[in-house]
Amino acid sequence: MSDATRTFALGKSSNHEKHVYNIVKDSQELGLRAVKPRTNCKSVDDVCRKFIVDSDYGKYFIHSTGHGIGLDVHESPNISSKSKEKLKKDMAITVEPGIYIPKKFGVRIEDSLIVKDRTSVMHKFTKVLIIILIFNVPIWQ
Repeated sequence: MSDATRTFALGKSSNHEKHVYNIVKDSQELGLRAVKPRTNCKSVDDVCRKFIVDSDYGKYFIHSTGHGIGLDVHESPNISSKSKEKLKKDMAITVEPGIYIPKKFGVRIEDSLIVKDRTSVMHKFTKVLIIILIFNVPIWQ
């Protein structure tokens, strides 16, 4: 099983939404670069969280950065600020920071990867913000 979450915009995207999207994208990229064998799981969460906090959106990052994947969707290790575990070579994990602004919008970017000396993402989904246009045309015409 390989998890990937992307955020899409419907119709249009405000400059604020695009700004938040880019913060999450940059945070996630930092997290992916931090993943290495023998790295503390907490330190991967820390690098993602620090970037979001330094961008003034820390209170909107309300979950852990990731988790292990395997037979179950959520397995050990937990990539969180409370984790005491270390990553091991060939573990399958996710890195998925997010910002959720209540009653407005949320952004999450998630990749599944294999822990190696160099990041090994399991898929090739784009991280460019995709805006899906909505036309007000009946489909039966």
